[in-house]
Amino acid sequence: MISREKFEKVLKDAIESLFLEKERFLKEKYGSLESKLKKVFSDFFSEISEKIPEFEKEKISTIYDELFSNYKEPKPEKIRIRTLNDIINKISISNTQNEIISSYLEGINNLLSRAAIFVLKENSFIGWHSAGFAGKGGVQDSEIRNISIPLKANTVFREVIEKEKTFLGDSLTHPDNWLIFSKFGGKKPETIIVLPLTLKNKPSACIYGDQVPFEKEIDSQGELEILTKFLEMSLAILPFKQKLLDRDLKRKTLDLPPQVPEAEIAKNMDKIEEMHKDAKKLAKILISEIMFSYRKEIMIGRKKGDLAERLKEVLEKNKEIYVKNVHPDILKTANYFWEEAVNVLAEGDGHLLKQS
Repeated sequence: MISREKFEKVLKDAIESLFLEKERFLKEKYGSLESKLKKVFSDFFSEISEKIPEFEKEKISTIYDELFSNYKEPKPEKIRIRTLNDIINKISISNTQNEIISSYLEGINNLLSRAAIFVLKENSFIGWHSAGFAGKGGVQDSEIRNISIPLKANTVFREVIEKEKTFLGDSLTHPDNWLIFSKFGGKKPETIIVLPLTLKNKPSACIYGDQVPFEKEIDSQGELEILTKFLEMSLAILPFKQKLLDRDLKRKTLDLPPQVPEAEIAKNMDKIEEMHKDAKKLAKILISEIMFSYRKEIMIGRKKGDLAERLKEVLEKNKEIYVKNVHPDILKTANYFWEEAVNVLAEGDGHLLKQS
């Protein structure tokens, strides 16, 4: 059985070998970069190939090729190897969607002054997560979720989704871009970059970036494209990674060494599974009651970005109930109360609920 530590080491070692040889890497073309990234995926696949059903192997084996089809060669001379290495390492050890997205945005915020993800929902681009929007006459990170840009408008978002290609250029190239900047408020950027984010082989979101308020040159297209493809890969393999981590958590809950046979673990698995289910159920009940009783406050808190302050007392009381009624071993390995609070009350944005 592969452990969490082994899983992380497989990715980390492969990524290290990719990014530490700076001079050699700078001379290589995209074909070599792609083959090395495939090695990361291949090492991961070889570790788990004997632990998962055949149909899941087929799913995993096609993910990488789908993600890297139509990928444009980056400019090697522009790539900051150490920055890429640090960002990818952080993304690779993230175990939830929210952690992965946060690590990605935190990373590209080193390359851009402001960055935001807009997801395509029905006929609009909806703000989802962001970094670097600090107000000062404009929108704040906590307010990005309130922004909606219609798909039918002639904006850079629509072009990037339709062409599935990065845009880097003048912010006024598209006649309806003013819709975006009017929502941002404050100083309008001169140059912007927008990248497509493909999920399940379909363009599903746009990554927006600029250098406001400094207006430095955006010279990191290559790095941003690599990081965005790594983000896509990380989100694609997340369900398989979570299955492995879940098995590892159950081993730790049972306090069994790695060499214990699966058959022996199975004897106690039902009990552990039931404990997890009970904890999840209690968390859902508690958070649902908060949502029902404080809906108005929650809506206001989401918009103003002060949800944590508004719900502090009621969250603390309900957390006490959760802790008293959940087995200590489960509390050590999972925090279903926090996960449910973020997903339901904050709509997936952990920044709105500052976990203590």
